[in-house]
Formats: sequence, C-alpha cells, structure tokens
Amino acid sequence: MMQVCLHGRPIARPLFSSISLQFVAGRARVRYCCSGLLEMTTFKREDLRRVFFSDLSEQCDEDLIYELCTQFGPVANITWPTIGNLTGGAQHKTFCFVDFRNAEDAKYCYEALYRSRVKMFGKELRVSHASTEMPLKESGSQVHHRHAVHELHEIGAKVVVRGVDLNVTDFDLTSFFGQFGKFAVPPRKVRDVEGNFRGVVILSYEDFAASDKVIDEMDQKVYRDRPISVAYAMMEDDSGRQHGTHEERENAKLFLEEARKHAERIEKEQAEHEREKARRRRENISWASGIDPFFRGQRP
Repeated sequence: MMQVCLHGRPIARPLFSSISLQFVAGRARVRYCCSGLLEMTTFKREDLRRVFFSDLSEQCDEDLIYELCTQFGPVANITWPTIGNLTGGAQHKTFCFVDFRNAEDAKYCYEALYRSRVKMFGKELRVSHASTEMPLKESGSQVHHRHAVHELHEIGAKVVVRGVDLNVTDFDLTSFFGQFGKFAVPPRKVRDVEGNFRGVVILSYEDFAASDKVIDEMDQKVYRDRPISVAYAMMEDDSGRQHGTHEERENAKLFLEEARKHAERIEKEQAEHEREKARRRRENISWASGIDPFFRGQRP
C-alpha cells in the first residue's frame, strides 16, 4: 500500500491536515494500460472498493485521476461515462468511478480527499464512498453524519463469518449481527471474481466488546439453519496475524477517548455560541430607535 507524500515527505495515515494539490499541463504523466483502465466492470452496491468523483473540471482526464488515486493504492478500473457532443464525438461527463483493488485503499482515498479539500484546476474535488453513502433500505441501519474520520475508522474489531446461507440479504445480516453492537461500516459480503456471494461475511464493529461477544455467542452455532464459524479476521498487512490484538485494543481506547473529548469540546463551543447570540440579542436596542416612550397619541 502506498503513502501520500507532500513535498517528498510521507503523510501519516489516516489523519490529514489541509492539503491543496494543483495540477498543471506540464506534469509528468504515468505510463499505464489505458484499455485496462477503461474496461467496464460491474460491482455490487455494497462493494466498498469504489470511490465516486463528481463535479470535475472539463480539463480533468483519466491520466490525472489515475495519477492522483495511485498514491493511495493500486487502481483496478476507472469508469468515466461520456455523452455525444455537437461534433459527433464523445465528451466526458463531470463525474467518474474509480475502483481500487481492495476496500482499504478506497476508504483511505476517500478519507484523505474528503478531509483535505483537494483542488484540481481550481475546483474542489467532491468524493463519496459506499461506507457513507449506502441507502438506508439496503444497509438496514441508520446512517449518522458524523465526523469523517470517526465514521470511517475501523478500530480492528473485525470478524469473519464463514458458512453463511447464500440467500441471506444485507438486511438480514445487519438486523441479526447488529444486535451485538454498532457497526463501524455495514457488513460486507465476500464475492468471487464473477460477483457471486461465497458465504463469507466481514463484520466490523465500533468496539471490541461487540466483536468479542459475537465470537463467544455465535462461533460454531447455527444461523439460518446452517452451522457457521466466527473468528477475528486476518490483518490486511500480510503479517499473518488476526485482528483483536492487545495493540489494537489499546489504540481503540485512545481513539474513543479522543472522540469523546472532541464531542464534548464541540458541545461546549456550541453552547457558548448560543449564549453569545442570546447576549447580543439582549444588548441590541436598534429596534427601539425612533420610538418616543412618552408619546400617548395615535400613530400616523
């Protein structure tokens, strides 16, 4: 997995400060197979490998988007719809879809660009990701517009469920396994190259209490008339270790504590703002200018 660099220095993941990227015509272009990038691929709605770019400048093209996105990870496909113009040629629309090879890179790309307010040709990039834009009917759960990092951050309370009924729906998964705790992201079905569900589901919870509970109560149990196994998923760094380590649990405590402090700080600032607004209303007597308090006659 690649890191984003600013002036040759790597930027820590996943938190970002304000970054502004400007692309000029004389940029260095990356060599790649154009036909492979433009190949159309069908993905399921719940597939988290896709990032949606919208409100793009007319000067943007596949080269720029590819060059930008490869800083976050390997790109599998770029789909850019076109429309016919007056000359009979094809003209790009102002949006495109970028499919990464894995969901973690797509999530990393979304989080970085969403927080950094990256601009291309003077227009701010607008990006969205399946983990935050899924319709409620498909996910079966309520989506709260929280802070971007807290919304996307998976602390490592990630378990894999094997042997699941192939006919199970997203709503069934969310309704049942949501009883053990809140999800960091909606449940993800593992599919083969043809898009067929393999009977394996990845669950990522907001805390380890929920992941520990679902493993203790559902491992080697029956779900929808089928025996299932539930265990912590393997880490994505190819280290051969499973999630749920002591380091992840300690980091989760720090993260949740910072999130709590942030929420308290925002609440305090909002309360102070409301008090200041009320004070200004009390002190504002401009509405009374021109009024004679001793006048007893009729107004004209």
